[in-house]
Amino acid sequence: MLTATGRAANAETLITGDELPSQSAIGLHVNGVTFGFQHQGGGFGVATFGGTGPGRGAFVQDPSISVAASGNVGVLSLEFDTPTANLQFGGVVPTNATLPDGLLVELYDENQQLIGVRPIPIQQYYRYSEGLFNYSGTPVKKALVYTLTGINVFAIDNIRFGTPAPKTVASGEGVATGEGQRAVAVLNARATTLGRGTGFLYFLATGGGRGTFRSTRFDTVMLFGNRAVISGTAVVTGVGTVRFVAEIIDGGRQRGADRIALSYKNDVMESTVQLLPLTTGDIQIR
Repeated sequence: MLTATGRAANAETLITGDELPSQSAIGLHVNGVTFGFQHQGGGFGVATFGGTGPGRGAFVQDPSISVAASGNVGVLSLEFDTPTANLQFGGVVPTNATLPDGLLVELYDENQQLIGVRPIPIQQYYRYSEGLFNYSGTPVKKALVYTLTGINVFAIDNIRFGTPAPKTVASGEGVATGEGQRAVAVLNARATTLGRGTGFLYFLATGGGRGTFRSTRFDTVMLFGNRAVISGTAVVTGVGTVRFVAEIIDGGRQRGADRIALSYKNDVMESTVQLLPLTTGDIQIR
């Protein structure tokens, strides 16, 4: 079975779902975590690492770790090689409802004693209802994640544990060209509290995709590793006011290493703009 190796126990470790090709998550060891799956009450279910499902969202972006159960509750387990005092990840359920306990997380210590059961409140930011789980306390050896919404389908992503390495600013500008289009991108985002922030995102496109995109409000701002994920509202030429989510990758100073992907929608349409790597300019997440 394929395995992604771990990192130093005291460093922040990230799992974003793209470390390995899509495959069953059951028994899979990735960056210091062994994934498992339990199906309660009969029936069947699957847990997939690196699969497709919710698409691009505020806290979860494909590829993600997804669970689908038939009839009864499917439980995803995360067992850590070294107990961690900090654990964070995004969760999504395919509903548009606001639910105070859309997902539940059971936490156990290294002696298999229950630390507690923590809810993940969810609400719609872009396509589906999402939430952010954030824990600091007694070191966790094992976490169980499940939903009691009756939908029995969910996904988690962007797992962070170990010692947090906080990022506060994502900024820069650049130009992407290709397929008859040229786009200028400008980003300035600042994280103010967990999952929240302020800033500005702007695109000016010429050629086949002529038009402008101008953010008017940020609802969520997530900065971690070399990634920034932002959701909010914007104004798009010829479309009007839209909800959007953007994923930005800081690939370093090498030309073509920075990437921006953007999705936006209103009540009648949805569009995905997968911009090519920036051919000039630089975006930094720090």
